[in-house]
Amino acid sequence: MARRLKSGIRKNDAVARYGGEEFAVILDNAGEREALKIAEKMHQAIRSKPFVTSAGKIPVTASFGFSVVSGTEKVNKKVLLEQADQALYLAKTGGRDRVVSYTEAASAAAETIPVAADTDSVIQEGKRW
Repeated sequence: MARRLKSGIRKNDAVARYGGEEFAVILDNAGEREALKIAEKMHQAIRSKPFVTSAGKIPVTASFGFSVVSGTEKVNKKVLLEQADQALYLAKTGGRDRVVSYTEAASAAAETIPVAADTDSVIQEGKRW
């Protein structure tokens, strides 16, 4: 898996195992468009051919979530990872085997957050406390 991921990155980028089935990819100086292009290249490299094992061929799919820091922002690694994780969550809950940016995940979240009216009984009950 790591070899396939590495096949999609550039010379100054890095791939690291982040958890059981998760990998982190650090892209040096990549904007949203380039990060999407690289993620899609890695996605295709993973799903393009099955892994060959002693038990036979195993097809593999992958979900990708990513976040980008603009050139003017200070890098906050914790926030960056949280944003990428939110994008990954959307990729997984949205059907798996796809690439999702944090921008897309944040936009989707904004569309699904219900805006309750002030007359909502739950809100009224909460105001009493």
